[in-house]
Amino acid sequence: MISRAIAILQQAGFDLTARELAEIIWLAVHIEESEQSQQQPQQQSQQLNPPETQTQETPEIASSPQVTEPGAEISLPSAVLSSAKSPESREAIGIKVPAAVALRNSLALGRALRPLMRKIPSPIENILDEEATVYRIAQEKIWVPVLKPAPERWLELALVVEQSSSTAVWKQTITELQRLLKHHGAFRDVRTWELKVTETKAQLFPQNSTGAYSSTPYSPEVLIDSKGQRLILLVSDCISPAWRNKFIHPLLELWGRKGLMTILQLLPERLWERTALASEIPVQLHSLNPGVFNSQLIVETWDDDITDEIENTLQEDANKIKNPIPVPIVTLEPEPLLLWSRVIAGLGNVKTAGFKFSSEFSSVDGVEHSDTQQFTEHKQLNLTPAALVSRFRATASPLARRLAGLMAAAPVSLPVVQLIQQTLLPQSSQIHVAEVFMSGLLKPLTPIHQNTDADYIEYEFVEGIRELLLESVPVSKTISVIDNVSEFVAKRLGLSVREFEARLLVPASGGEDSVETKIRPFAQLKAQVLRQLGGEYARLADEIVTVHFKQGLALYKQGKLDEAITSYQKPLQIDPNNPIAHNHLGIALKNQGKLDEAIASYQRALQIDPNLANAHYNLGNALYDQGKLDEAIASYRKALQIDPNYANAHRNLGLALKDQGKLEEAIASYQRALQIYPNYPDAHNNLGNALKNQGKLDQAIASYRKALQMDPIYADVHFVLGNALSDQGKLDQAIASYQRALQIYPNYADAHNNLGIALKNQAKLDEAIASYRQALQIDPNYAYSHNNLGNALYDQGKLDQAIASYRQALQIDPNYPDAHNNLGIALRNQGKLDQAIASYQRALQIDPNYAKAHFNQGLALSDQGKLDQAIASYRQGLQIDPNDAKAHNNLGIALSDQGKLDQAIAELEIAVRLDPSSTLYRKNLENYKNEKKDF
Repeated sequence: MISRAIAILQQAGFDLTARELAEIIWLAVHIEESEQSQQQPQQQSQQLNPPETQTQETPEIASSPQVTEPGAEISLPSAVLSSAKSPESREAIGIKVPAAVALRNSLALGRALRPLMRKIPSPIENILDEEATVYRIAQEKIWVPVLKPAPERWLELALVVEQSSSTAVWKQTITELQRLLKHHGAFRDVRTWELKVTETKAQLFPQNSTGAYSSTPYSPEVLIDSKGQRLILLVSDCISPAWRNKFIHPLLELWGRKGLMTILQLLPERLWERTALASEIPVQLHSLNPGVFNSQLIVETWDDDITDEIENTLQEDANKIKNPIPVPIVTLEPEPLLLWSRVIAGLGNVKTAGFKFSSEFSSVDGVEHSDTQQFTEHKQLNLTPAALVSRFRATASPLARRLAGLMAAAPVSLPVVQLIQQTLLPQSSQIHVAEVFMSGLLKPLTPIHQNTDADYIEYEFVEGIRELLLESVPVSKTISVIDNVSEFVAKRLGLSVREFEARLLVPASGGEDSVETKIRPFAQLKAQVLRQLGGEYARLADEIVTVHFKQGLALYKQGKLDEAITSYQKPLQIDPNNPIAHNHLGIALKNQGKLDEAIASYQRALQIDPNLANAHYNLGNALYDQGKLDEAIASYRKALQIDPNYANAHRNLGLALKDQGKLEEAIASYQRALQIYPNYPDAHNNLGNALKNQGKLDQAIASYRKALQMDPIYADVHFVLGNALSDQGKLDQAIASYQRALQIYPNYADAHNNLGIALKNQAKLDEAIASYRQALQIDPNYAYSHNNLGNALYDQGKLDQAIASYRQALQIDPNYPDAHNNLGIALRNQGKLDQAIASYQRALQIDPNYAKAHFNQGLALSDQGKLDQAIASYRQGLQIDPNDAKAHNNLGIALSDQGKLDQAIAELEIAVRLDPSSTLYRKNLENYKNEKKDF
């Protein structure tokens, strides 16, 4: 029997060694035993197919529609490709479905590879030549073994898998292809590499023994074999930006001119026109010798008329494209794979399909490239959902169209798609899955990294697509998908179907329940699908919407804004016309500082329900934060038209009016808020601020004290009360208020600063300095405290330290006029008049109406004897502030020094009138009058 088996194998073209024959016989025996032992478990597994029951699911977060190119080109789902791991936005559902076989014709594919199984003598390994050894012993009596080169397979294989957003879709196909090639026996060695191509470089990452790819990159030249015995098989669907922008072309040329390479196209030939191959020149290739490089293949045109048309289109300037490289292209189908194998093996007059590629306008690994080229995802037209679905239905295969409709009734992930295929569409294949995933209808919800497990990537249909797809699916089929997926997931989570249904409607109270986080996506989608079915199903959908909304509120109160936003968006995907959800989504977005998005949410809520007072109020708050006071006021007034007793709206209207300087109207708004809600501490505080701005300090202080009666630990009110008391000169009470604010909030930098000011006004300079330093410890970039610290140090006569503080303030805020002015004063006191004048001039550049800087500049100019300039500075300052007695006095002194006694006396008379208590001014006036008499 064994000899007969050997004869059959030899007739079939297999040249096997004795060891290989023994292994085949051993394997055949064990396979037979294994099949017998597995028959019973297979019968049991068939019983695990879930029966049809009626259950529910819920939708994912809706986002902006995906855009696709015209003409139904295949496109990548937009994804974040990253080499580093990052936390996913939510917990993925770890369900594993026994995957259907992707290569259903693996035996036929194996037979198609037989022409590559030729052997050649090994250059390094020798074996015993039994016949020659026996002959030598018999003839020459020499008992020395004769060796000969061991036979080995003539080719080794580098399987290069392009990394792109679509790689996850082909995971099962690529895995089975690897297994087939490694165990087939056609190649002496099979190594798998991942290829990553950007605009400027291409990198290879070898696969290790665990199946993961190394993080260490290699140059593409590492695959060039000097002996020409390595076949490079590039696995791709040719739709990534690297293909569309021709960034991969230099790589094809590198491998094709220095070796033997082929593209293994994962998509069938009927879809090639929708890939980047549509812009290349199709050819037929053959060879008379085995293993020739691509550049040596014999090229024939596929169709002269078509080829001429393509070449005329692609080569407007024929001189720019020189010697395009021919590259064979093959699919995972037996017939084209057999033709390709024969061409590679050089077996006579056979031809295989291929394309001619040119790298003239691209660059990889050191070749110059154009800076104007942008490596971006393939751009798509901003098509409406209806247009996207119409285009898909017009170009997709019937099975792909049916699969997309069934997928619309379930959360989209590869395991769920495999479950749908096995239970409802067993005749579909991986090609049909790829048609759906690359149609532009889907987008990934989680980032896709280099080593991301494809089974854990979740997808969502572009907004509006799911509903359109479900319209074409019979209700019975939709319910079947829901039932099958729900029952399968329930079993994987250790729940009965009834428990699973209950958890959909009544989530666990603990927000961190891991089972709960896995159920939520199903609940969301189930509600969306059920609502579309109508009737009793719609009522169940409303219950699930309520669950999501309550979850959002709870998460918002916990400060988990990202999770809250996600929960608010889910009911909106189910019911886009829910104004309450839009309003609450806006609140969460505003708290994240995303004002434009928040405003859009409020406006959407008001489009649906114009009488939603809270949405008008929230819109006003967002507009106020943007500084759009007129629009904010209009929104507050609309809220009050709907609800005149809306105390918060009255109070915030007052804030906006106060910022516009309309203090009387602001006060009226605050008072109206307090009529509605007398115990409103914020309104009392705001009323106090407006009264203080009017100079009504007693009334302001009364308002602050009322606010503190209602909220004694309101630190901000203690602070502003201190400011009002300080303005009244009640420094002890002001200091007590600041200290109370600091007891409540010790890191209140403003309170430390103002406490320092009050202490300085009491001449308690050391304590004031300590307060300023405390403020600066909390906020080192607090320019006002640096300036105030400088003032206190100046009063202590520590001019160098004061100058250092002023300069520190100016480093933080170069346009701080007070600090420039104070620096000038300190420099003048050090006799550095030029520097002092420069500081005053800088202050006046910033604020030309800064009267004190004009006066101080006049003093410095007087010190320099520049009386005309000094007098001009005094006069400029007095035009701004004519009631400064000291400036009139100093101007009078300067005029007296010029001998202009009449003018000097006139200025001193003004000074005395403005400050009758000043003995200095009276004495100067008396002296000038006496001097005039003597003169």
